[in-house]
Amino acid sequence: MQNSTTPKMIDYALEYLEKYGFAVIPMKYVPPKNGEKKGKKVPCIREWKNFQTEKPSSEQLKLWWENWPNAMIG
Repeated sequence: MQNSTTPKMIDYALEYLEKYGFAVIPMKYVPPKNGEKKGKKVPCIREWKNFQTEKPSSEQLKLWWENWPNAMIG
């Protein structure tokens, strides 16, 4: 259980963006299907390709993680 001092994924996402300059997007896990051995990590957002060359704003990250609070970082 997280308390108010435990970092959340959004805290790490903001750190990766602001401190290290990484373009960060929210990701989700999709379990394996149709005989696949491993699941996949896929973007939560549809228009993710722009973020291969552009960085989202801090405000954008916050909005994304409000929509997907359990998202992983990609």
